[in-house]
Amino acid sequence: MPNAIFALPPLAAALTHDIDPVFVLTMATIACFGLAFALSLWALRRTGVPVYSAAPWIVRMAIETLNLKDGERFCDLGCGTGRVLRSARRAAKVQATGYELNPFAILYLWALSITDWNVRVRWRDFRKVDLSGFDAVYLYLIPKVLPDLAEQLEKQLRPGARVVSVDFPIPGWKAKEEKERGQKIWLYVMGEHKE
Repeated sequence: MPNAIFALPPLAAALTHDIDPVFVLTMATIACFGLAFALSLWALRRTGVPVYSAAPWIVRMAIETLNLKDGERFCDLGCGTGRVLRSARRAAKVQATGYELNPFAILYLWALSITDWNVRVRWRDFRKVDLSGFDAVYLYLIPKVLPDLAEQLEKQLRPGARVVSVDFPIPGWKAKEEKERGQKIWLYVMGEHKE
């Protein structure tokens, strides 16, 4: 056994002289991007929701419609690259939490949120999280996930919590307000959202 320990330094020296570090770095980068791409496909297959951001003016309109107040808890379900989270933080001193499964978006967001402790990014499926502590929720999701999500929101959000949905209305819910500027948004208030 002691002989094996003494054999390691010459082996390491041989490896460093025989292998091009640029090749190793290139292969490691390709492997990381390959893994991230595979995880991105897994996230898309699992949720059926691609990473796609609303236009900046729609995000501003949605955040203004939510009328965020200092100290509230804000959530973006499927937060992508975090434009909405940053916009919410600019509008008020809220605690902004985003849920996302796509690893490319998560890494980008983690890097951006290092400077703001009130922006939290979670690598989780939003359909499996507890939303009960949030005062305002932002949705830019495809129609097929909205019926199940509506049930989750009804069970977990308290009366008075606000939900804004971009491009697609929540089926069976009555909007308190509707706005349109190239894209349409619907504002719902829990407790007043049923027809």
